[in-house]
Amino acid sequence: MTLTKRQQAALETRRKIIEAAYQLIEEKGLDHIMVEDITKKAGVSKGSFYTYFKKKEDIIEVIGQGPVMKINEELSKMDQKIAIKLSYFFVQYLSAMKTQGVYLTKEFLSGELNHETHTRYSYDEKAIKDLLDLAVTHRELKKETPVDLLTGILLSNLYGMGYQYVMSQGNFDINKYAKSYFDQVILPLLDRYEEERHG
Repeated sequence: MTLTKRQQAALETRRKIIEAAYQLIEEKGLDHIMVEDITKKAGVSKGSFYTYFKKKEDIIEVIGQGPVMKINEELSKMDQKIAIKLSYFFVQYLSAMKTQGVYLTKEFLSGELNHETHTRYSYDEKAIKDLLDLAVTHRELKKETPVDLLTGILLSNLYGMGYQYVMSQGNFDINKYAKSYFDQVILPLLDRYEEERHG
């Protein structure tokens, strides 16, 4: 489907707003910028901002969802076993936090705490639960595997590392710990519920 010039222009305006917000949040933090700062940097009108977002805090969710949507898109193409898929999700998710930086990770985590609907949490919870449910369906995990419990454990550790990264002002090396943590802690946990292949 070919986009009209107007649709292309609208997408470009939205992209400029998101990019400008990303840069300003990294530089100053969300609390120290106003919508006018974002639109001025983006070179668009203030009205254009409100065409796409109700308030400046909403842009955090959009910025944060980008990497996660990409991760889930890649996962949908993967034909590997559950352990590899979960490892990929875990490592890539934490790497995305590092890429986004301390300010954006902090804004996401604090915003999620103050958000009534917990949109990102629900999205992440569903992504992990879907992977585990699929593993049960394909008999990679036993039928009686406590999927809700495992989902909660994975999310707790995922967000816990995010908080550690923020609290250390970026000194906590996510990339160093993510893979080893998954291999040494999560994989043994999964092994408890893995379907017996022999016997």
